[in-house]
Order: sequence, then structure tokens, then C-alpha cells
Amino acid sequence: MSDIISHGKHVCNHLKTLFDDKPSFSRFWDSQNENPITIATWQNRPEIGLSTIMTVDLSYYPLVKYGELYTKGKAEIMSVCIGDDHTVFEDIIAQCARCVVNKYFCCPNAIFPDVIKIYVTSSEMKHVFFDKPFLWSEDLSCAVIENIKTMWLMAIPISDAEYQYAIEHNVEKLGKLFEKEKIEYWDINRKSIL
Repeated sequence: MSDIISHGKHVCNHLKTLFDDKPSFSRFWDSQNENPITIATWQNRPEIGLSTIMTVDLSYYPLVKYGELYTKGKAEIMSVCIGDDHTVFEDIIAQCARCVVNKYFCCPNAIFPDVIKIYVTSSEMKHVFFDKPFLWSEDLSCAVIENIKTMWLMAIPISDAEYQYAIEHNVEKLGKLFEKEKIEYWDINRKSIL
């Protein structure tokens, strides 16, 4: 347990060089009360009225691709939400992190199905699509922390129809459609564009 806490502190120290304000922290556990995940939340980031939610110790856990240890780096997951929605988004990001701990491969253009509908049943958004972070002025692409290449991935809520579009046409086309439609990435209650 002390190793993961130490690792999370190193990630936080790196983030202090990017964000000048201090986050609040929440810790999440799996159903066996093991594999803790710490979530940091910054209010009014990347802008007033929005919150940034981010794992700070997920990169402690191995990243697995097709049953093999992925050696090119590890991941931290982040998202942005309307300030008042941060508790729900913390749950969603923690669920995505549990998926990674349980051997889901997380990279740009990956989709984790059904992780939102566990926590929000009234929204059209049900799944999470991952992209490189682009809403922040800070460089959140990649960093070496404790000799571990760490990449940040932005979790974007998507609907059933958007998920199906990504499967049928490819994920890159979905991302371009989001850009064209100028969706509000932070609104978990947005209407599906399809």
C-alpha cells in the first residue's frame, strides 16, 4: 500500500508543475477492498465553472494489451465536467480505472462500454471514449514519472448511437464528428449527435 501512495505523490508532484492550485482527493476501492484508486479534482479547471477529474495513481498498475504486459508506458485517466457534476464523474473515472486494473487496455481511441450507465441512468451517455487531452492549456500528453512513461487520456462520455457509429465507421471519424459538432465534452446530459 505504501508503494502506491508514494507513486501517487510523485504523480501529484508532477501535476503541481502544471496546475498551480491544490486539488481535493477521493479514494476508491474495488469490491474486495483492494487496488485503491485515488482521484484528484481541481475546481475551475480548465475554466471557471468546470472541474478537472484525474487519477493520480493508476500508472502504478500494469497496463495489459491482448493479455501481455504493455511495456511502452502506463496511463492516467482524466475528464472534465460541469463543476457540480464532479462527484458522479469521480465515480465514472474510478470505474474506468478499475477496468484498467482488471486488464482492459486503455489508449487513445479505446472505448469502455457501459461504464457511465452504472452511475447515471437518465442520460443518453452510456460509454466512455478515450482521446488525448486537448481542453487544457497545460501539456498533459506524456511525462516520465519515477522512470515510468505516463500518458494522460481524456475520458469522453458517448451515447449508444455514437458508440455504434465508432464501431461501424472507426473511432477517428467519431472524434472528427465531435469536433465538427462542437460538443460540450463536459456535459454528461448532452444530447447524442446521432
